[in-house]
Amino acid sequence: MGIIALDLGLRGASAGLFLMLLVVVLVRVRPFSSNKLLGAAMAASGAFFAIATAPYVPKTTQWWTLPILALGPGGLR
Repeated sequence: MGIIALDLGLRGASAGLFLMLLVVVLVRVRPFSSNKLLGAAMAASGAFFAIATAPYVPKTTQWWTLPILALGPGGLR
């Protein structure tokens, strides 16, 4: 259970950092450009990827997580 707790803790920390980056880009950075919006989208998909691929996520949620994960940083592997 120790390594899984470490994995979940690191995933939570990385998801939190991605979400903080997303908020900073959307709230504080003006004017918007396509690069900034794509960076915000990548941060959101990184946070979602860290959460959706964590251990103990029910496999019944795959019907809505797979399309979003396909658009994320990993794409279709």
